[in-house]
Amino acid sequence: MNRTLWTIAIFGFISVMSLVIAFLLVFKSFGESPYSSGAKVAVAVRDEFHLDAAASAILHEAQKTVLVVQYQTHADSKFNLAAQNQEMQGVAVFAAGKLEPAERRKVDEVRVRRTEIHGSGCMQRSYVTDLAIPNPLRNADPLGLPPK
Repeated sequence: MNRTLWTIAIFGFISVMSLVIAFLLVFKSFGESPYSSGAKVAVAVRDEFHLDAAASAILHEAQKTVLVVQYQTHADSKFNLAAQNQEMQGVAVFAAGKLEPAERRKVDEVRVRRTEIHGSGCMQRSYVTDLAIPNPLRNADPLGLPPK
């Protein structure tokens, strides 16, 4: 009986250690992938602006590179387009600021899609607003110094 318990314990320990090593390798490779910066930007935007959900990606189009940020909110803007544009502009500047300096210089345009959700359950309605602006921080110095 004692030998059986030790065998189970050893195999259990080896299994747990192999799972930990596999997770470390997966997380390390994700951190080095080109998609990791998009995930970091989305999490930062969601947390900073207290949004329901956020997503971001860098798209390489034929003529330019675009940072796309999409988010959902239940905040009621009362259909005030000026307030929505101001919020989306703030999100665009914040998202561009969260990119790595090398990536920030490559991004030509920031596109923001805001989805405002009203109601709950099967009675939900969503209203979508889009904004595209040139990257405001493309030539910004990473140390915050003004351009020459």
